[in-house]
Amino acid sequence: MITGPRDTVIRARKLRSFFAIFALALSALSVGCAYQTGYLPIRLFDSAEWKSASYWDGTRVEMIEHLLWSKRLDGLDKGAVISLLGPDPETTYFSEHDLVYPLGPERGLMSLDSEWLIIDFDDEGVVESYQVMGD
Repeated sequence: MITGPRDTVIRARKLRSFFAIFALALSALSVGCAYQTGYLPIRLFDSAEWKSASYWDGTRVEMIEHLLWSKRLDGLDKGAVISLLGPDPETTYFSEHDLVYPLGPERGLMSLDSEWLIIDFDDEGVVESYQVMGD
């Protein structure tokens, strides 16, 4: 079969359209995977926003990575932690730990559990450890 310049142009346009659609689908897939694994979004930690955040709005879940990465809790005493994060709400979850803050629904597409910031102090009242746990 003999093809002319018009057929070549049409084939090139189809090929460009295919690659554009493929790139768009790949981008959507990568964003979806990042969201499902909990890597999006991340918000800079802000003490005032943290304190005023509700459980359901996701603010604390978005801020927790920056708070942990910044190591702002290292070396603080209990009063300084409460000044930074506010008082921890009364809860029966993780009662063996010193401070427990609810972060919100776990990250991912199917969040069935909650995430919590757990903080423990040493004998001198200084932050000994902190971690995010799910219930």
